[in-house]
Amino acid sequence: MAIIVRPLGFARLLSIISLLLLASCASLRPGFTPPQVNITGLRLLPAAAGELAPRLGLRLRVTNPNPDDLIITGMSYNLALQGYDLLNGVSANVPVLKAYSDTPLELELSANIVALVRLAHSLQRNGAGQVVAYEFSAKLDTGHYTPSIRLNESGEVKFESM
Repeated sequence: MAIIVRPLGFARLLSIISLLLLASCASLRPGFTPPQVNITGLRLLPAAAGELAPRLGLRLRVTNPNPDDLIITGMSYNLALQGYDLLNGVSANVPVLKAYSDTPLELELSANIVALVRLAHSLQRNGAGQVVAYEFSAKLDTGHYTPSIRLNESGEVKFESM
């Protein structure tokens, strides 16, 4: 028994390609404005059993300036001080970012001990009263068919004494 494969007609092929292009453009979110993030707090958490590295709780306020809720399936994040990637973490437990609203968020971060030692050495060498640059970055995953959202918050903090 032979299987006969008929070639797709040009009109049918053009229709399929048009639908694929339309679906891919829809996932780009026309008019989408990335959420804004503000760091609102930082606290020391107890270290996990058997670990030397400290853990920190980072409080954020995420503002969604869009007319639609953002459902986040997971996120990865990093906090750098003076260019040292000091703290990082991941979370699959992220609340829905409601449309036109602020959402408080608390994340756990684990410290990179080697970067922490390098930062401490740099701060000690430069003395008290210096300005320390920070940068928080995060990647928010919104599902398989939409691009990830990248967030950044940066600034400077002055340390009076070390």
